[in-house]
Formats: sequence, C-alpha cells, structure tokens
Amino acid sequence: IHSTESVIQSTELIMTMTNILVDRDALRITMICSTIVGLKMLIGNLMIGMARIKAGTRPPEDKELFPKAGSQGFLGRKDNDEDKKKKAAKEMEQRCIRIGFNYLENISI
Repeated sequence: IHSTESVIQSTELIMTMTNILVDRDALRITMICSTIVGLKMLIGNLMIGMARIKAGTRPPEDKELFPKAGSQGFLGRKDNDEDKKKKAAKEMEQRCIRIGFNYLENISI
C-alpha cells in the first residue's frame, strides 16, 4: 500500500482514499461561478413565483397568502382575460418560466 492510499476492507465494503491535488485558483473560480449560478437560479425562481401571483396561476389555496392579488387557480383567473394588465401578466409569467427552464438547460451537472 502506497503512502497516498489507504484501503479499508470489510466483508461488504471496500473504500479507497486517495489524495487529490487541486489548483487553488481553479477551485476558487469554480466556487465563485457556482455561487453566481445558484443566485441566478434563486432569482429566476423568485421571478417565476411573483409572475404567477400576478397572473393568478398559483394554487387556489394560496389565495389566502396573497389576498391583494385576487383569485388564484391552476388555469388562471376565472374572470375575463380581455384586460391588458392581465394579459401582460400571463405573458410575463410564460416568459419567466422560459427563462427558468433556460437556466436549468445551461447547468452542466
């Protein structure tokens, strides 16, 4: 057994521990970029949530959490969609959902 490896053996488990050399700068940059991507995902999901509240597409039981936002339902509000603000809210919701899916596509895990 080499000095860089130690082997623990049991009847069902064999575990090998190896030292790995990591470039500090590369690790630091990876940590910073991962934090940025995580914050970007958080902000994107908050945008989706806010857009869904405005569009009225939150679950009906969430109406109590957002009384000023009006009725909520999985298919949107039951009132007429002819209002420009309501139509813009639904368009913004769809845009935010697409942005969120795009963020998920670009994560290389």
